[in-house]
Amino acid sequence: MDNLHYFRVHDYIEQIALVNILPSFLREHPEVVLVVMDSVSFHFRQDFPDMGLRTRLLQGMGTKLLSIANTFGLAIVLMNQVTTKFSNGRESYAPSLGQSWSHVATNQIMLTWESGSRWAHLTKSPTHESKRVRFNITPEGVRDPPEEEEVQ
Repeated sequence: MDNLHYFRVHDYIEQIALVNILPSFLREHPEVVLVVMDSVSFHFRQDFPDMGLRTRLLQGMGTKLLSIANTFGLAIVLMNQVTTKFSNGRESYAPSLGQSWSHVATNQIMLTWESGSRWAHLTKSPTHESKRVRFNITPEGVRDPPEEEEVQ
């Protein structure tokens, strides 16, 4: 944990400010190769009366994060909450920030917990086909499940 940098934000203004100062932080810490934001949507979901402003702020933040990833050659993982969507009497999960935000991310992976197993579903990628795989989290990190546990 020596090389972990942690920032806690309390509202959408602090979140946008952190994204704006991120380039100078990364210049001071060139060893950073991964940025994780959990949750990108939390501060934008409630008590935001101007939906047009919300959309513009989110799009600006997304564009800035893409630029940062390209400029500094690092990965940026954005966690988003999901909401239940009903269509034709069926329910499914959808990103809580809607379709406009989904265009910001290059790749999308939905993580779920089903019947006692963890699943990762690649739902969007410009270079890979959609795929769903099981995984385990162990003290050594994220691992494939033992072969006897693999079921689809």
